[in-house]
Amino acid sequence: MFEEDLKYKTGIKSNLLLSLQTLKKIIYSFQIESLKKELSIIERYSTVDEISNKLIDIVVLGQFKSGKSSLINSIIKDNILPVGVIPVTSIVTRLQYAEEKKAIVQFLDKTVIEINIEEIGNFITESKNPKNIKNIEVVDIFLPQLYNFKNLRIVDTPGMGSFFKNNSDTTLQWLPEIGMALVTISVERPLSEEDVTLLKSIARYAANTKIILTKSDLISVAQLNEILSYVEDSLLHSGLIVSEQDDNFQHQLMNDRKVIEILSYSIIKNAEANYSHLIEKVFIPVKENFSESFEEIFVHKINSLVQSCLSYLKVGLESNRKTKRERENLREQIIDEQLKYQLIKNNLDIITNSFINKNRDKVKNIVMSFSKDISAKLENDFENEFYLWRGNLYNLSRKFESWLQNNLREILLTVGEKAILQLTGYLTDVQNNFDLFARSFAERLTNNVEKILGIKLNTVVLNTEVERIKRPDISVSFSFDISIDLLWFFFPMFFFRKIFKKFFYKKIPFEVDKNLSRLTSDIAENIRKVIEKNRKLVGQYIYNQILSIENIIKNEKYELNNFNQAIEEIERISGVKDIT
Repeated sequence: MFEEDLKYKTGIKSNLLLSLQTLKKIIYSFQIESLKKELSIIERYSTVDEISNKLIDIVVLGQFKSGKSSLINSIIKDNILPVGVIPVTSIVTRLQYAEEKKAIVQFLDKTVIEINIEEIGNFITESKNPKNIKNIEVVDIFLPQLYNFKNLRIVDTPGMGSFFKNNSDTTLQWLPEIGMALVTISVERPLSEEDVTLLKSIARYAANTKIILTKSDLISVAQLNEILSYVEDSLLHSGLIVSEQDDNFQHQLMNDRKVIEILSYSIIKNAEANYSHLIEKVFIPVKENFSESFEEIFVHKINSLVQSCLSYLKVGLESNRKTKRERENLREQIIDEQLKYQLIKNNLDIITNSFINKNRDKVKNIVMSFSKDISAKLENDFENEFYLWRGNLYNLSRKFESWLQNNLREILLTVGEKAILQLTGYLTDVQNNFDLFARSFAERLTNNVEKILGIKLNTVVLNTEVERIKRPDISVSFSFDISIDLLWFFFPMFFFRKIFKKFFYKKIPFEVDKNLSRLTSDIAENIRKVIEKNRKLVGQYIYNQILSIENIIKNEKYELNNFNQAIEEIERISGVKDIT
């Protein structure tokens, strides 16, 4: 491994890292703000510390019920991942080598717990964790049987096209993390429009994509060959190249169409032969050529940035050929009335305020619905507890406060968790609305540039974030507003015990509602912060996109030669010609 790392560092740093620095110089020189985040991600990807500990993610994607989990179970030779006749996987699940068999659950708030392997279904399945109400970010499974593939990590993703929309959303958000992609397509419904869309989306992120045609045991050899021909023809017509094998990566880089290999697979018929063939085609080449594979992924990520950078430079090149007045008109045409930042900001504020205004009432309706049940339980428990308490009024008051504080805290923490789980779907809807807003803007901007200049703008798609809502504090006030219990010697408990018991009893629903109201305020405030954070993310994304176009079009310091030189420099370092 040391020799491979040394080969990687000496070979890559002199070429790819130089290319990355050139791209960085151009992106900052021409103030292409929208590409700076993608640039920073690739820079982190290329750090020495990450390289020395890097895992290559082999990500399994596909439509609902295309056999993803069954495929992975057959690869690890263990039925760990649940399978079923309805949508099963709802959470991204990663499998990698470790000496000890275990599973780690990471939540959206970054807290982590270790669970037994047998408990996995309680966290990753749609039935036990519908719409991810448990706020799980990822589940990591560690298995000794993956010893031969220590540097590889297999990733199971929620099914695309499932009835449960959040499954597709989760998978799309995870696309940028792909190292190599295995797209499962069932012979029962070969190559839908959604499959083609997924394959095209993956092309931006995955350096290597293979189609796994699953459940091949359901059909005859003749039918399988017919389906293979159909899939190949369909992909060719969609602009995707199909190949038995193509090891010439440079050829792939010089073509904007993605080279894809198709493998048929069955876990029932000829299972061992299918397993061996898959391992030979997918895992062994990556394992034995780890540095080269990692380099391939790195090159692909840089190449995606190259294409985006070139598209902006060509917009600048076309606009620079025009007069100052023409450039101003060009800017007005591209950044039309619907894309004016102030108008977009106002619309974004309207959406944000709409969610925030509905926020407290939505939380209140959920939280306060627990009020009667909590009060009834505490009143019943109080009846049983009070007769065990002894002492004067002061002692009784302190016991009541301590008892109510402890019991109410335990109950309300549970209620808070239940309320937060019920509100997860609402937060997902908020996120989807912000994502749609950003996506609609990007599509209109891209369409305007293509319509006016004939250049396909390679924009980066924004994905907003859903965070786990923080748990609020619980408090109980003193039993008496004034220190009447300090005058305990005036109240012989033999005569007044029942009176004070009634007083304490009536105080319970007041304390319950008071704390539920505080709980409502705290949760609503946490949600407001999440909404505001997403609004800020979308606003910044849109601002950077508009600013990038304005900078590249309007700035008079850029001469024609500047653009030509920058384009030639990018084409030289990447070896890519006429990408757009």
